[in-house]
Amino acid sequence: MGMRIQALVDTGSETSIAPLSLFKRAKETGVDVDTFVDRVPNMTEVNVRDASGNKIEILDSIKLRVEMYGRVENIPMHVSKSCGDVIILGTNVLQSLGFKLTRWDASENLLSRKRDKGTSVQGAKRNRKLKADRKVSAAHVE
Repeated sequence: MGMRIQALVDTGSETSIAPLSLFKRAKETGVDVDTFVDRVPNMTEVNVRDASGNKIEILDSIKLRVEMYGRVENIPMHVSKSCGDVIILGTNVLQSLGFKLTRWDASENLLSRKRDKGTSVQGAKRNRKLKADRKVSAAHVE
């Protein structure tokens, strides 16, 4: 879509969320949003909650073309009007965007571990008390 926006890399989130305001802003500048977005039908009936446990209303589910650090990917994400102007990049897309999650003393990429349903990856949990310490990265949405 030719826009530079901020993205929050959130290792405590298993899903990625794009703000509805991003698409409204693109449309106001004359962008045909449908050329950059593939809709994923029947995926809005999901239960997504924020860090405080409040339910996030999901308006749509899409694949959005994103460029980050020179890598272009069509990443799956939900659209919501409740997350401000920042895209939240959850663990579902971090590996495809080139991120690795490792312990300081280990070389294993924790994002690439095969997980059984119901188990968690050790070291991939976010400490909720450290919300202010999260890093915000710039992403270019094509």
